[in-house]
Amino acid sequence: MFKFKFQKALDYKLEEEHQAKDIYFRIQEKKNKKLKEKEILINRKAELHQEFKAYKVGNIDINSLKNYNNFILKINNEIEEFNKELNIIEKNLEKAREEFFEIRKERKIFEKLKEKQLEEYKKNMQKKEDKLIDELSNNLYNRRN
Repeated sequence: MFKFKFQKALDYKLEEEHQAKDIYFRIQEKKNKKLKEKEILINRKAELHQEFKAYKVGNIDINSLKNYNNFILKINNEIEEFNKELNIIEKNLEKAREEFFEIRKERKIFEKLKEKQLEEYKKNMQKKEDKLIDELSNNLYNRRN
């Protein structure tokens, strides 16, 4: 019966690959969430611009203009903060992707080794079987004569 001597290492690499994949997808989800939050802010900023344009048509007071300007600055700062967070998340995502592919490469090496050893095992078993059949044939032939 075939037994791969590095089976525990292969099992470990499979588990490690699964964990790395999970980490990658969690970071990807975090990135997507941040992108959605950023999009909401951008849309809110666009809505404010439209409201301000409509408001400008009528009489405008200084306090309203200051409030609008402060709110736009606040949104711009929040968008900038999201961009910084997204850059960090993107770096983490790239690192997780590289780790995942490195672990995957190592796992594939073990799987190739297992395949080669299995093929070698099958060849050896076939040789033993052929040898046994030859011996049985020779014994039968010798008994008849």
